[in-house]
Amino acid sequence: MPHPPARRRIFACALGLAIVLGALTGCSQALEEIALGGSPRPTITAGPTARNDLSAGPVLKQSPVGDAVLTVRYSSILPAERWTAAQEKPLNIEATAGVAEDAQRLIYLSLLHVEYRVLSRSVVLPAPAPFTDRLEQSPGFSLLAPVGYRQTLMLPPLEDSADTVELTLTYVVIVQAGPGLARYLRQAVTDHLTIAIVR
Repeated sequence: MPHPPARRRIFACALGLAIVLGALTGCSQALEEIALGGSPRPTITAGPTARNDLSAGPVLKQSPVGDAVLTVRYSSILPAERWTAAQEKPLNIEATAGVAEDAQRLIYLSLLHVEYRVLSRSVVLPAPAPFTDRLEQSPGFSLLAPVGYRQTLMLPPLEDSADTVELTLTYVVIVQAGPGLARYLRQAVTDHLTIAIVR
């Protein structure tokens, strides 16, 4: 089944006023040395998350990737109280990464994979098809701050009884092993986001 077309652009990383800073939850696979052009196959893992991660506004999360730090900001132009089952729901994802001691170290996003789980009082309902954005250019899309990767997911209408949608997001990041080196390391970082559906 074809996935929705990706929509991305370079952006200035300007954070909103209501940002909650946290750590990327879920699994972070160990670094492995790779040859560029490989095909990463992330393992999607699920786990418990908060009831409504966007209730207070945008959420900012960070995770180590070797000696780099991946920063992801989640937000929506649709207020939390308008996340109803019947309408489409936009979720903005903004990601940057960097190494504090070496601002020029090359860091790329090669893949973003999203799985959905829709619930109604703990009963699992039909969910939207998984979303995968595999970056066409090799080795991927540059994550260097202040520019980076941006994606808007459009969650389609859900069943009327839905009260929660859980997202499992896997980011496959490629980091240059050292300044000027032709060796790269790959790591998959998995995050979880839970959003309440208003009835």
